[in-house]
Amino acid sequence: METAINIGYSCKLLQDEMTLIKIQTLDDDPETIKLQLQKLAGHFGQVTKLNKNFFEVFNERIERRKTQWRSGIRRVSTMFSVGNRHTNESSMTDDTGDGEDEVEEEVEETILPEGLDLSQLESQDMALIIDGPSLAHVLGDRESERLLLQIACICKAVIACRVSPSQKALIVRLVKKNIYPMPMTLAIGDGANDVGMIQEAQVGVGISGKEGRQAVNSSDFAIAQFKFLRRLVMVHGRWNYRRLCKCILYSFYKNIVLTFMLFFYGFYSGFSGKSLFEDMVYSGYNFFLGMPPLMIGMFDKDMSQRTMLRFKKVYMSGRERMDLNVPTLASWMVQGVIDALVLFFFTFALTGSVGNGMYIFGTTCYSALLLGMLYRAASSTYTWNGVVAFFWVGSGLLYAAIFMPIYSNWYAYSPQFYGTAAEMVAGGDGQAGAFWLVMLLVPTTVLIADLTKKLWRSIFVTTLIDHAMEIDRGITHDAEEMIRVMQGDEDTIKGILRTRGEFADDGMYKWWLAFNSRLPKFKFDRHKLRLLNRKLDDKSKRELGIVDTEVEKGQSGFAYDHVAKGLGVGGTGRGEGESHSLSGRQDSGEDNRDSRGSSGREEGGKGHVRFRNDV
Repeated sequence: METAINIGYSCKLLQDEMTLIKIQTLDDDPETIKLQLQKLAGHFGQVTKLNKNFFEVFNERIERRKTQWRSGIRRVSTMFSVGNRHTNESSMTDDTGDGEDEVEEEVEETILPEGLDLSQLESQDMALIIDGPSLAHVLGDRESERLLLQIACICKAVIACRVSPSQKALIVRLVKKNIYPMPMTLAIGDGANDVGMIQEAQVGVGISGKEGRQAVNSSDFAIAQFKFLRRLVMVHGRWNYRRLCKCILYSFYKNIVLTFMLFFYGFYSGFSGKSLFEDMVYSGYNFFLGMPPLMIGMFDKDMSQRTMLRFKKVYMSGRERMDLNVPTLASWMVQGVIDALVLFFFTFALTGSVGNGMYIFGTTCYSALLLGMLYRAASSTYTWNGVVAFFWVGSGLLYAAIFMPIYSNWYAYSPQFYGTAAEMVAGGDGQAGAFWLVMLLVPTTVLIADLTKKLWRSIFVTTLIDHAMEIDRGITHDAEEMIRVMQGDEDTIKGILRTRGEFADDGMYKWWLAFNSRLPKFKFDRHKLRLLNRKLDDKSKRELGIVDTEVEKGQSGFAYDHVAKGLGVGGTGRGEGESHSLSGRQDSGEDNRDSRGSSGREEGGKGHVRFRNDV
């Protein structure tokens, strides 16, 4: 297990400040593992016990902040000066203190709503480590599986070491089947022992290397090195998710518009079943509009890979299903109905009536419909190149310059449609003028309505994705501020909240992040986690498997820049008090070397020096 922990630190999966939870069987008794999990759930479950209703507590804090802000309204002219800003921030965020009473007060602030499930907690400063023998006692026991998942959902990282191939697959299945909503799991491996895990996950990634190609042959994607996973997921994975979502939504949208135009025409045809469009023209709808969504699905990029790798939070668009969900689908469908109204009734109003012929009116509606859908595809396309432009223009020319001239003059195939195109675009009695007026105004109205909707959403319902896209294009009004927000700079976010009249004390700031990140999680930060753990004595920590890497000098027993005899590989297990920093041993000089003279060989295996290179 210690080897797995050190590997976690070396690859920066674990951080020095993290609180580690070790689940390791000692006497091969499954009840001890279940008891440990129950105690851990009870320990961290303390933060969810509260007599008051959550909204009552939240409203009380809001009212308290309002009172404080009203009392300081006279200083509004100087509140945002540099000196006052530092003073206000220090007074708002200064929650450290000495003594047991202040510790109890801080723990009280971490209490969350009563009845809140433990899996809704989230901490960036906890990690869980479990070995294979312990996992064998957990898997198959529903109560132990539930407790393990609850605790694991709190942690930022979970490491399973010395596990069998079947256990790897069972872990993936456990996550898939017991977390709601079902998460999208990804498994990556490089050997035959990873095949079961790769096949069990929704997305399997194989690494081709010295261990053969069994993992690659069983995977969905193959990469040559593990470091390529970053670009595979965060760049290409996100691009393809957004492309696929947009392609699906556009395909539904354009068919909704077509269907509702026929539905509105039914009111004028007595719902007789008579089609508004000629049969062959009607059949070619998805053929003429087939390439624009395909081009979106192949080439569209909402932002560059440099921006995505710089602001990793933009990956939230796929993780939180921001581009394909029920509200988004409903929005596209409603817009489709509105556009069908515009296309049919505006065309009907501009052409006068169906007096010039059924096929002429229907084909005029159809032509406006195709151009409106091409405009809609263009407004949804972020990436334009020669191929995209060729197929966008070619889709319109395929209908207007190739299909209509040939088909409308093919008397032997469709005598009733003969001459329709010529009469529509150049006929007398004002028909030609009405047609060109429809082609100018009606599709443009559809485009303007779509752009207005997008502009309103970008101004009033802004997301982090919108900010990142503005930064990527260099059009944001304050790029530096948005960069700091995207990077999670707390002082910048608090400053923005203050200027907007929000209540930006430390507690309210955490709640604001919890509600506005669109995650069903409640933050549990490092400081308050350690305040909760300080209530445990050494014996209780050992029983729970909690290793709090906080030491008095702020150094971790697992760090690589100093010696720690109490923790880590080769540790004596005698506590943090015997940990000596590397600089301290160097300063001791001859005394240190003399003290190792007689017992150096005996203690040589107990001390372990690690070096860390922070770049």
